[in-house]
Amino acid sequence: MALSEVLVQVKSCSGVMMLTFIMGMGIGWASPGMEKMEADEAPFGKAEMSQISQIVSIFDIGAMLGSWTSTLVFTVAGRKQTILVGPVALTLWVVFTAIGTSPGMLIAARILAGMSMGIVLSFAFIYAGEVTTPKVRGPLILATTLLMPTGQLVAFLTGPQVNWLAQSVYPAPFVAILFLCIFFLMEESPFYYASKNRPDDVVKSLRALRRNATDQEIRNEADTILGAIRQEREDAVTIWQMFSPPGAKKAALIVLVESSSLALLGVTCVLAYTNQIFTKTNGTIISATLSGVLVIVFEIFAICFAMYLIERLGRRLQMCVAASVTCLSMTVLAVYCGLMEIGGHDMTAYNWVPLACLLAFIVGVGGGINTIPQVLMSELLDQRAKAVVAPVCMTIMALTSFGINYAFLPVTASYGTYVPFAFFAATNFLIGLFTLLVVPETKGKTLVQVQEMLRGRRSESKEVL
Repeated sequence: MALSEVLVQVKSCSGVMMLTFIMGMGIGWASPGMEKMEADEAPFGKAEMSQISQIVSIFDIGAMLGSWTSTLVFTVAGRKQTILVGPVALTLWVVFTAIGTSPGMLIAARILAGMSMGIVLSFAFIYAGEVTTPKVRGPLILATTLLMPTGQLVAFLTGPQVNWLAQSVYPAPFVAILFLCIFFLMEESPFYYASKNRPDDVVKSLRALRRNATDQEIRNEADTILGAIRQEREDAVTIWQMFSPPGAKKAALIVLVESSSLALLGVTCVLAYTNQIFTKTNGTIISATLSGVLVIVFEIFAICFAMYLIERLGRRLQMCVAASVTCLSMTVLAVYCGLMEIGGHDMTAYNWVPLACLLAFIVGVGGGINTIPQVLMSELLDQRAKAVVAPVCMTIMALTSFGINYAFLPVTASYGTYVPFAFFAATNFLIGLFTLLVVPETKGKTLVQVQEMLRGRRSESKEVL
């Protein structure tokens, strides 16, 4: 494939990529923000532990609201307009954080920031899957995922060095760039045009996305997409009928389990409380802040490695290996904390263990746990099911993340730090087992071919979406 065609697809996904980057900033705001609230540097004074837990965890409720708010836009107005909801919410997040003089205003700001995550995890990767070719799709979705920890890294490095106001407003220039990317660089998805029975626009969209394709190749791809959408309409009239075709229920189950379990696997909790975890576990071979930065850097490298592996190992094997790594790391960390808290052992000689475990955990997260589900969502679900299943996944993840993040500090204070880590070890084992036994391999298949595979048909389509 010519580089120029790859760059055209990257350009069309630039809005998704920038939105994901800023969302990472929103997630990364939590640790330095908590330190400022604990140090009485917030405009409303020193915050209590319960207030801090609310401010951190309410981000996930915002993610749920963002997912459902954008669902109607996704179906009715198109993918491009759905992504546009993100910078609107992010602009309000910056303003509310900067001018907030009470915990209530900061809670509102965190809800608005969370809305961008709801859009990214529900629909942004679906858009990327619809506008890219099979060879570009997996690596580009992982490259987009890479920008999330990159945004976190920027927040981790910048937050401790500046005051509250500067930490609040530094995302503003990136939000402005996001608006420009959406308005001037993004193409509407050909699948959206096909769902609205606009064949001429399908061809026009593909012509913009496939610069080096011949007219006949574009026509063939357009016919394949239009035919797939017609088949979906014949297969489904109501929501219940939507999941009646062969393979539809299995695809929905896989996406629900894989995409909504991030919080249960410990991903959101570890990212939100990175610095606090190092402090609680006495993992102080280097400072807690530097350890947190190192965790994010390792995640970035893991995602880069995952981009290389995804079209070689395949989705299922890569996810299973990643789950094994995260399960083992959480098991070791739970044992370490248990020996320290229950057994009363002096673990000073082993204070490198928390850092090693969290680095291994984040490698597993970046290498598959947080990346492969995004690819599977874009590949396994047909067009109508995406608009239903994606917000349901986001709702489950948001509610579980809210509960786990809200309970993390009280649970560790009352029962011990080992308890949540033991729970995360068990859930990572289960997700690995589920992936091994249930998830099909989609490596090298087009979106249309994946749907035909799920229906038990032999695909004759070639290089199409």
